[in-house]
Amino acid sequence: MHINAYEVYFFDLDGLLIDTEPLFYQACLETWQNYRVPITLSFSQYYSLAMLGRERFQKAFIDLFPQTHAFFPRYFGDRDRCYQSLLLREPVQLMPGVEILLPLLKGKRFGVVTNSSKEATLRIREKLPILECMQFWITRENYACPKPASDSYLLAWQRFVRNGERVIGFEDSLKGLQALSGVQATMVAVNAAFSIEKIQTAFPGRECYCFPSLESLLGSCVQNH
Repeated sequence: MHINAYEVYFFDLDGLLIDTEPLFYQACLETWQNYRVPITLSFSQYYSLAMLGRERFQKAFIDLFPQTHAFFPRYFGDRDRCYQSLLLREPVQLMPGVEILLPLLKGKRFGVVTNSSKEATLRIREKLPILECMQFWITRENYACPKPASDSYLLAWQRFVRNGERVIGFEDSLKGLQALSGVQATMVAVNAAFSIEKIQTAFPGRECYCFPSLESLLGSCVQNH
């Protein structure tokens, strides 16, 4: 894979470019504390569930904690409000490799396709000005159904891809890859929990790559240059 072989680059946001998953985890725990519903959930357990998408998350969560059933689906809205509050007072870090990768895309068309709200992305951009180089932002308000549905990527394709251009997309979750599979883009999984065999099995016939981190992706591209 050559990083400069494409005209358009789609990036997920949370967990790929920025390390906000710990904040989502904290928001999850605080939301259940506010409900006065006791749960015991490690970060790794939460992260595995969060990668599934909301419908599957809800089902799996209720299976683990039947006492939470009555609080869905309003949990998601309450958790999001808690997350917004955390964004105001907690630091947000870039994922390793982002500061090296983005300058390499000078002259290309690249932007963010995310399930996050516009409000959340604006707060993140205030904290991390390097993300202002993104040429477009597709946020949750722009489309009907969130990932794993393909609505967000279909909209990004319609708005920002011209006929004949090569497109590549980067995701850190299976729900994100499922959404990305709705358009004809090279698919790149950036997550240490994945294997290329798992991705190829899930998306047969697609051009797929898998890296444990953006740093390893950059190292591979340099070696293959």
